[in-house]
Parts: sequence; structure tokens; C-alpha cells
Amino acid sequence: MFDYANWKRLAADGLAIKGPALLYRVSGRGTAAGLVATLYHGQNVDANNIVLSYYTLANTVLELSFGPGILLEKGLYVDFDANGLELLIAFREIDIDQLSG
Repeated sequence: MFDYANWKRLAADGLAIKGPALLYRVSGRGTAAGLVATLYHGQNVDANNIVLSYYTLANTVLELSFGPGILLEKGLYVDFDANGLELLIAFREIDIDQLSG
């Protein structure tokens, strides 16, 4: 089992991670096919900062793993297009100054 600092369950639009972090995993399940959650690098919806769009199949769990993690210097905002989709994210909050050495 992986040991991440934080797990968070998401089902509504909002700021999921407030500051710098490494995103390791995203998994989710939808009640219907074609539901979408879009993850943005930053504090709000910005089409120039899409990290990924998560699309569902009916009653199917899909897990995405990002190895050493995706660096999110400005946090993570999640926008759901409809009800019926839940995501679980695994991440670690970081001190961005420690990465640059």
C-alpha cells in the first residue's frame, strides 16, 4: 500500500489543494457514463491550466497513477460537470523552495 500524506474525497466543485503539492493518484466512480470532472492547476477554473479531464463509464472505477507525482505549484481546483461522480485524490503538500534546492 502506498503511504501518501493526504487522501481527499471530492464530489463538488472547489479548491481541492490550496498550495504546492505533488499529485500521485486520481480514482473515481460515476453513476452514469459520460460524467466529467476537470482538474485545474491553480485556484480556479482556467482553460490554460487543465491538468486532466476525468471521464466516466457507468459503474466503473478508473484509477490514474502518476509515478513520482505531478507538480502543482499553485494548488488544484476541481470542476464537476454534473452530480453522480466522486473522485479520490492522493497527494502530498510540499515546500516548493525545497524542490529548487
